[in-house]
Amino acid sequence: MTDMETKPGFFTVEQVARELEMTKDGVYKLIKRGRLKAIRVSERNIRVSDVALAAYRRRVSRGDADPTGTALPAVKPRTFQELLDAFVRDTGRTPEQWCEAWKRDDVEDSPENQRRTMSALALCSWDELDDTKRAASLELAA
Repeated sequence: MTDMETKPGFFTVEQVARELEMTKDGVYKLIKRGRLKAIRVSERNIRVSDVALAAYRRRVSRGDADPTGTALPAVKPRTFQELLDAFVRDTGRTPEQWCEAWKRDDVEDSPENQRRTMSALALCSWDELDDTKRAASLELAA
């Protein structure tokens, strides 16, 4: 074992997954896509520093749609069209495009993207809902 494998302040992928309440595959995707910085300490071992984990959490808590932190703060929409416009503005995709990307596993596993996927599914099923269910969907999608 190297010093980095046992050094305090560095976490295994499994530990990070527990901390972020996601799967190990989700953490690997974050690393692969550059959203979470990590260090490969050997052919089979990756470590994430406490600094990198804290930076990722800050970006998620701010609601950044991108790693640069340039996302605009969200305004809670009130109508279906406002929800649809906000979704497209936030993700750069229509709800249908988002759902297709999600099915192809092109959407990063993160708590924020899970929320977006639920919103996309609610927006996609809008025409099939009665008025009572539409009101509930507005709450879910917002």
